[in-house]
Amino acid sequence: MRLTRSQQEGHDHDVCPSCGAELCGGKIRETIRGGPWSEADIVGAYGDSLCYSRTVAIEDPRRYDGVCEWLFPCCGAKYDRFTGEFLGWVASAFIEVREGA
Repeated sequence: MRLTRSQQEGHDHDVCPSCGAELCGGKIRETIRGGPWSEADIVGAYGDSLCYSRTVAIEDPRRYDGVCEWLFPCCGAKYDRFTGEFLGWVASAFIEVREGA
């Protein structure tokens, strides 16, 4: 499986390309509405994004100065940002963290 060009650039991460899980981490405007920010401030900071993304951007300074991989925490799938190729699974995505442990 490969990511689309839009997904490679960090857009269209609405659902995980591997398992299909929803990646919306909460509605931006609902979260910060009523705060000290104007609509212009929100658009300036978040653009036209509607949701926070649960997608994790990975930087590796030995490889590239910026985001070079995308990790989808719902299943641990990892993809190359530039080629869109599937890189494998990250085992830590399957480890359950318990409170107080």
